[in-house]
Amino acid sequence: MPTTDTPSIIAACDGADRGRQAVALGRIIAEATGARLTIAAVYPHPGFPFPPPVAHHVDERRRADRAIRAVRDDLAPGARTVVVPGLSPAHALCKLADDEGASMIVVGSRHAAGERRMADADHALQVLRSTHAAVLVAPDDRPVSPTIRRIVVGFDDGAGSHDALATAVELARATGAHLHLLSVVPRESNAWWVEGEATVDPVALDRWVERREAELSSAARAALQSAGDVETSSEVLPGGAIPRLLETGADADLLVLGSRRWARLAHLVLGSVSEPVVRKSTCPTLVVPRRRRDGVDDDSHLTASARS
Repeated sequence: MPTTDTPSIIAACDGADRGRQAVALGRIIAEATGARLTIAAVYPHPGFPFPPPVAHHVDERRRADRAIRAVRDDLAPGARTVVVPGLSPAHALCKLADDEGASMIVVGSRHAAGERRMADADHALQVLRSTHAAVLVAPDDRPVSPTIRRIVVGFDDGAGSHDALATAVELARATGAHLHLLSVVPRESNAWWVEGEATVDPVALDRWVERREAELSSAARAALQSAGDVETSSEVLPGGAIPRLLETGADADLLVLGSRRWARLAHLVLGSVSEPVVRKSTCPTLVVPRRRRDGVDDDSHLTASARS
């Protein structure tokens, strides 16, 4: 267990090109927030019942240790380094985060050849699905900005998006970034389903969209009151949530999304918006876990549009 109250950030790196952007971004956030940065590498170790020979185990560990120390010296002088064994890099990183009480894990990601889409086997997704900490995904093939100047937050007025906003406000205040709140209302009639009806009355749909846009505008203004002296803006756009978030986030230094959680296991659960956005985003994307409220994680108050 951690022995200090100082916030802890873990940046995963293999010592080569995988995770270098994660280390660079982790350093920026750690320096801005006063958190302790740990650069972590995982070396293969299947454990029982078939542990590798001792010599092989030692060689792998030393190789990984030398590699991440070199990355530390190059990108984040003063950061702590740690090498941990594991058959699964994601499992080992999540265990390390639990052991140290880390509030954030920063991981690099690769996209499928010729596509701006994260591969299913990418360990960034595995970490996202296996931890209770916030997860920041930094594309390996795009250098991070040396400063965080613009943060975009996806906002649907659900509990998860309020938690994402609270984290984004803290980061914006620490970095001096402008914070932009983005809400999206779909207009396509095929995005809706009314009980007992195969179609939706266009006039009723237009009224619903207008009402929803007004509700989100009002909710965003109210939510941003907590930002204090942080420079903020907000907008409500029509269309699909995924393309709008990707489009708006493309020019941002950081995109922040909320998540749902499994109440019993307290793991992040990516929704129908957050997972596709994380998969396709070209900018660093932070997924913030839900905070428990009165012992319950409840999204039952959300409308269909907020869940979509």
